Amino acid sequence: MISATTISPLNRRIVDGFDTNAQAFINAAGITGATQQEALNQLVLDLKGKGTTTNNTDVWGDLDFLYPMCPIDSITATLTAFSFNLINTNKFQVTWFNSPSASQSGFVGNRPSGSYGATSYIPSDNSLLNNHMYGYFGTGTSLGEVMGCSQGSNNPYNTTNGIQFWGINSSFNSTGLFVDGFNLIQRTSFNNSETYVNSSSISVSSAIASSSIPTIEYYLGARNLAGFASSSCGGIFSAFFAGSSLSVSKIQDLLDSLTTYNTSLGR
Repeated sequence: MISATTISPLNRRIVDGFDTNAQAFINAAGITGATQQEALNQLVLDLKGKGTTTNNTDVWGDLDFLYPMCPIDSITATLTAFSFNLINTNKFQVTWFNSPSASQSGFVGNRPSGSYGATSYIPSDNSLLNNHMYGYFGTGTSLGEVMGCSQGSNNPYNTTNGIQFWGINSSFNSTGLFVDGFNLIQRTSFNNSETYVNSSSISVSSAIASSSIPTIEYYLGARNLAGFASSSCGGIFSAFFAGSSLSVSKIQDLLDSLTTYNTSLGR
């Protein structure tokens, strides 16, 4: 039997029965705080439908990446810890450019300094044109591109906060759409794009047909416009995510999971 006194902080929680994916993230990101470890484990359970969400659906299997922006403990937050993908710590680790900030509340967009994160997540390699979802959980956002990529004006996978929203391909947009909190955009068919903000309520639906899927990587805190960071944003972001398009029930459970997680961390 292993004595509790011989277990390092990074491995202590696995003895308590933590989910293996949560433990992998804790180890990779170097999360030592008990509160932070517990919050991450609950987040994984909620996403897998084994926690306390409204519908207890399995959202985990639909996600390609989720960056939960978890502080190391109650004092320290680092960009290195923020760089890991909860869904698979060996894929899509973020590389940060131009010195963005890390706070207890999450990634801080430094508009207009040009800070951003490169994910190596390329939609054409990792997602389907007509079955794709992405979004973020943020507060205090200001003008600028929040996340995504675009090879040009005709095939964007990106969000603009404050002025307009560019949907998945073509010119799907809505003035003044985004709010503090949960924002999700998805395409469910060749002629349907949807946007959800908080409470999984539909804010915008568009019948503009899909065209083509970008072949360049996602940026966080800015848009990858043909290989260059475009219009970095302001605000604080506690999560970025992407994957397959979701049912209304799964959108609610993703919202529940992230809300519980952020509440547990006091943000």
